[in-house]
Amino acid sequence: MLRITLLSVGSEMGYNVLEWIYGGGVMDNMTAKVSCFARAYHHKNNNTHIFDDMVAERILGEEYDQIAKNMAEGVSFFFPGFDGTGEEGLRLIVD
Repeated sequence: MLRITLLSVGSEMGYNVLEWIYGGGVMDNMTAKVSCFARAYHHKNNNTHIFDDMVAERILGEEYDQIAKNMAEGVSFFFPGFDGTGEEGLRLIVD
């Protein structure tokens, strides 16, 4: 089990610690990445935040866009017969 305690979320040092933990190979679990993506997506796209995770997208880096693309393209797996845009599908999946 990985336990992370971040004492100073707003500080640059806090960001660097998270980037080191996740960028150093610890975050190679797809479930963790998708969970992180969901937190980042909600932070960017919702006005009401349950978890206001301002560093999740930064942690994922380029993988954020790749996960979004893969989810949007796979919307028919989650919702067979879905007829809408990729962004609508992504929102439906994540929400």
